[in-house]
Amino acid sequence: MVGSAAAMTAAGIPAAGAAEAATEDRRDPRAVMRERTRQGMAALRQCLDRPSQACALRAALMVTAAETLSIDRSKVLLSVADTLHAVGDQARAERTVSVAKSEARDIGIGFAVDTRLVDVAEIEAKIGAAEAAADTAAAIDDQVLRARAFGRIAVALVEAGRADGAAAMLDRIEVGAVAQEYALQVAEILTAAEAGGDRNGAGAALDTAARLVDAAPLSRFRTAGRIRLAAARARFGEAEAARALGAKVEQDLGRSMPSHARARLLAELAVLDLALDDQAAHETHMTAARRALDKVRSDYERDYALSDMAVAAARGGDHDAALDLAGRIGSVDVRTRFARRLARLDRSAAARRALATYADRTARDHLDKLDQPYTRDEARFALVMALVEAGSAQPAVAVVETMEDDDARARGLAFVARLLD
Repeated sequence: MVGSAAAMTAAGIPAAGAAEAATEDRRDPRAVMRERTRQGMAALRQCLDRPSQACALRAALMVTAAETLSIDRSKVLLSVADTLHAVGDQARAERTVSVAKSEARDIGIGFAVDTRLVDVAEIEAKIGAAEAAADTAAAIDDQVLRARAFGRIAVALVEAGRADGAAAMLDRIEVGAVAQEYALQVAEILTAAEAGGDRNGAGAALDTAARLVDAAPLSRFRTAGRIRLAAARARFGEAEAARALGAKVEQDLGRSMPSHARARLLAELAVLDLALDDQAAHETHMTAARRALDKVRSDYERDYALSDMAVAAARGGDHDAALDLAGRIGSVDVRTRFARRLARLDRSAAARRALATYADRTARDHLDKLDQPYTRDEARFALVMALVEAGSAQPAVAVVETMEDDDARARGLAFVARLLD
């Protein structure tokens, strides 16, 4: 378990001492791993009973030391590295990411290696190593995964207030649909930027996003993207251009289109209204979106419309309406995506309370739709990320406690650790 020992050392948490190591060397390796597993599980239980930052990180690394698969070790280590950066321990964060990258490359199965390297690239960007992140992304063989890696780097840079580097990352995405997806994410994050701010080169990121949106083959996608970009530009003083675009879209809504598309465009317009400080127009567009939603017959399309409308309602300050709309989403994937969007876009105390309620309901009442423990735990981790991004420690710990796999609990607890004393 060379990688596991390296992981412990890299994060600054001591592994077994010399005497203990010598004793382990004389024992049956299977017995050693059973003992490590027992110790890791005990550390997890103790920390979940009385959570603290130190015990959370230590428990996560003890579980990592007992794990035999590189694919699982790397996942937990990335969560540890993310938290170490969040609490200001940059040196250990960088060392831990380095170990996680080594573990990812040791997985040995090409697609699985590439999948984990996408995660590595994102965390490298988050901890400030954008150049290393780009190198990691460029080394990914699978074209779609490589595209997603560059997209996630772009989003990470914008979220960290380094939008000046996002444009170059968007430009390196070679799959058109993926580039457009992340262009919309970048634009949406910038719609929540401080009004009148510079956002460290946001203009270049928005210009690149606009070019990618304009290249989209579907007119409804182009229109939705342009509305979102207008809302972002309105935050940076381009209000008149944003109003002109909004008026043009209003005219386009007179044309025939599917009800789900109409509902989603109206929700985007409602967000644009907020960027333009027009509460009356916001309420008018939300009412029209509800009328369009009533005509949607596809569950799949309704879920995405509900998500967009719930985001718009929350950003307008109506968190009860947002909970009601989001509570009607059936898909677990769309529910967790909504939770992440809300955490990113609305930092208010009311949003934090709404998100805690929503995460609890989702974890309690909806995850039985998923057949596999792994997919249920992935959904729970997405909820944990949203809660942590919103600053809600105790609800996040509560979700971690429901996880079914030890590695998942270790990963979740490590992520929550940044909010613990």
